[in-house]
Amino acid sequence: MSDPTPKYAYENTKIANLIRDRINELSGVKTQRQIAAEIGYDKPQVLSMYKRGEAKVPLERLPAFARALDIDLVVLFRAGLEQWWPNEREALDQMFSERIVSARERALLEFITSGFQESDIDNAIALLEGLRRATRG
Repeated sequence: MSDPTPKYAYENTKIANLIRDRINELSGVKTQRQIAAEIGYDKPQVLSMYKRGEAKVPLERLPAFARALDIDLVVLFRAGLEQWWPNEREALDQMFSERIVSARERALLEFITSGFQESDIDNAIALLEGLRRATRG
């Protein structure tokens, strides 16, 4: 029977899971060394520490993490805040009560709007709303 106690203090945090999962997803695209360099680290071992939950991810590095890992900064920032202040979940829930757009949803929105001029956005929204109504019967 395995010990339920985590090996590292931040092992089961959302941000450790996000970083670990995203680095694994990017393994065929770029190396951990490349990711570390994009974030501003000389050595990739520091990323391993964050992935395992050995250390807290510095909040000031989150924008660089978001760019390097192509993760929505708001999602990453909330996960980072939860790691730093785990007992403030209620306050964080209030701060982030609006629905957060996932990376896939953001990519879809960017794809949809990429071919439009700013003045065409209203027409695109109307078209999508019409499609939604039509599919609902």
